Amino acid sequence: MASKITKLTQEQKDMMPTWVEKWTKIGLSCEPIDIDLSAKYISECYQHSNLEPPKHFIKALSPMGLIMTYCALDNVGDNVKDNVWANVGDNVRANVRANVGDNVRANVWANVWDNIRVNVWANVRDNVMANVWANVGDNVWANVWANVMANVRDNVGDNVWDNVGDNVRDNVGANIFCGNLSPSWCACESFLHEVCGLVLDRNLSEKAVSFRNATASCGWWYPTTNIVIICDRPAHIDFENGVLHSATRLAIQWRDGLGIAMWRGVSIPNEWITDRKPTAKELLAWKNIEQRRCGFELIGWDSILAELKAVMIDSNQNPEIGDLYEVDLPDSGKERFIKVLCGTGRSFVIPVDPKCNTALEAQAWSYGLDNNDLLPEIRT
Repeated sequence: MASKITKLTQEQKDMMPTWVEKWTKIGLSCEPIDIDLSAKYISECYQHSNLEPPKHFIKALSPMGLIMTYCALDNVGDNVKDNVWANVGDNVRANVRANVGDNVRANVWANVWDNIRVNVWANVRDNVMANVWANVGDNVWANVWANVMANVRDNVGDNVWDNVGDNVRDNVGANIFCGNLSPSWCACESFLHEVCGLVLDRNLSEKAVSFRNATASCGWWYPTTNIVIICDRPAHIDFENGVLHSATRLAIQWRDGLGIAMWRGVSIPNEWITDRKPTAKELLAWKNIEQRRCGFELIGWDSILAELKAVMIDSNQNPEIGDLYEVDLPDSGKERFIKVLCGTGRSFVIPVDPKCNTALEAQAWSYGLDNNDLLPEIRT
């Protein structure tokens, strides 16, 4: 064991991919939480902060369920409560009602998030950084922290966070620990402690272990003086080629039915997956360009062109230059679109100037080129 690390051995470096895999699995776990185990680790964090362990632990089945429970317990503004209430289903509301009894609601409590953060995690973090030589730290951060961050928080946690809404984040979010959806720092600290043998003085390593275990044991958790609201993990998380994606169900969904629709890493309206697919006409007027593209891919370019009764007026032998179609739109008359194959292997339909008469001319127009300008043969 060491109190300071100045160099990593090759054996320790070789352990980095294993550690990334371990903590990525923790971050993306869909196993139901053991609330008693989470309560044990969270109580240890309270004790390390010289606080009495909370009297009550309430399990929420989703992040929005956690926030609704917070709203039911705290005297937050009506606009926050209304915003949360309007964005969840009956099953989420029923779960909150079942878990927030009068005996819990009657407890007087105040938020202790900052107390735990300062006394446990921030203290550990600062001392880890102070006791690891800069080059070693750069190596660990780049190979463990960054990869776990990319696999879990950037890909999943940020999407969950974004979908709770600005009003909720501003009023509640600053006081939430993100649990297993934000495991990158714990992955680094545990690597330095368990693999490299770093031991911090003043009981800091024990604090780190408690916080690490709490992070790994559950989803979001909200600490207060007498109550901790603990969120369950998702019921499923679906990926395609390393990004969140599902064409048949919500890509992330919790056990109370709440979830997020994702199409190849882009958040789309849930109803496009759970209710009905958008029509081509609806998508053409959709303001968010990325969501519009996803919607087109969801219903399929051939279906779009067929729905719009498109007529091909020119075709180029190079699929990356594409085919030019004309469509008679009810609200705007005749419009022209070029269907192309991009360098990623995906097809796109792009609106072009109705005056374009050939696919090559439409491609030149899309790049802002004149017809006489040289058009690149390969799109990048």
